This record gives sequence, C-alpha cells and structure tokens, in this order.
Amino acid sequence: MNEIENSYAWHAYDSAAVNDWIMRNGGNVEAVRASGSIAEMRGRFVPCKRSHMYGYQFEPDPAGAQRAIVVPVIEDGAMVDIIAWRVSRAKLDVWGCVTHTGRFLNGAAIYDKSRTGPLEVCEDWRHWLWTGCNGVLPLRVEAMPDLTEAGDLLVDHASALRVLYEAFLWPLNAGPDSQEWQNARAEGRRRIYREAA
Repeated sequence: MNEIENSYAWHAYDSAAVNDWIMRNGGNVEAVRASGSIAEMRGRFVPCKRSHMYGYQFEPDPAGAQRAIVVPVIEDGAMVDIIAWRVSRAKLDVWGCVTHTGRFLNGAAIYDKSRTGPLEVCEDWRHWLWTGCNGVLPLRVEAMPDLTEAGDLLVDHASALRVLYEAFLWPLNAGPDSQEWQNARAEGRRRIYREAA
C-alpha cells in the first residue's frame, strides 16, 4: 500500500451521511455506490492556489472538525489521490484533493475500447454524480489532452469550446493560422458532441 491508500484505509468510514449527500446532490445511491469506494472522512479544507478545477486541499485528520465525502482517484490501477467534498447544508462549493496528483475521476473510461457511445465529459462534480459516476471528471487542466484518446466526447453545450481548446488545441506548439491547428480544430469539432443546453 502506498501512503494515500494507507490514509484512505485508516481514515475513511461508511456512514449514513454518504447516502444523504448523494441523494441531496441529485445522484442515484445504487449507481454511485456501485461505481467504487465512497466514504466519509474527517479533516480540514484549506485554500489551494494551484491551477486545478477545484480550490481546496483536503487534509485527512480523524480529529478534524470538518466532515467530507471522499472518493479515491484511481489511475493505472493504483490510488493516487483522494477527492473530498465538504458535508454541509450550505451552498458554498468546497471540494478538493489530498495530493493534487489525480488527473480524472473515472479516468479509466478514457481508455475503455468497449464503449459504444461518446464518453461524457463532466463539467463539474455534480454532473459526474448525475451520470452515476460513468462520465469522466477532469481534475487538472493539463490532463485535458488525455481526452483525445477517448474517441468521441459528449459535453455540456456551454463547455464545448473549452474542451475543444484545452484537449485539442492548447497542447499544440502552433498558431491558429497553421495547418496543424486547423487540422486539430477540425478533428475536435468532428469528435465533440454537444448536449442540448
């Protein structure tokens, strides 16, 4: 076991708050539970200045004052991070990771060659929850080019241009007038399907 796996094993526990959190945020309890480990953990959230899709770092601590719902981030068969959402009735969106090394929630779906339809790229964690955790949730902007390995992508109408840029165009060392840029743009437009607004 690596350090993050040990932390999850030592500090995570099941509780009624898990099902309550799933239902309160519009998820299907059975689907979310079937997707993998989900638990409660105590600790604290501290603001994070890194460039990620979230704004906090979660520090596990059994004596911590804050409660969190946690899910391991699995990559290449190993736990590399833990994502945590603060348990609160408040509308404030407080969530983050422990190590900041995780790239995607459900990242294995990117490389699943048995999928017959487009991979749903989730705009935020609630969207990921609503898919029954079958979509993929990017955690870091620099991970976005990995999505080009997924085949066709299904995105929220409002995020289509962002996904096109971050996955297909941002990694290029070429300007918008180059043939390489034009080819990548055409490829992205061909492979990105938009859900109705």
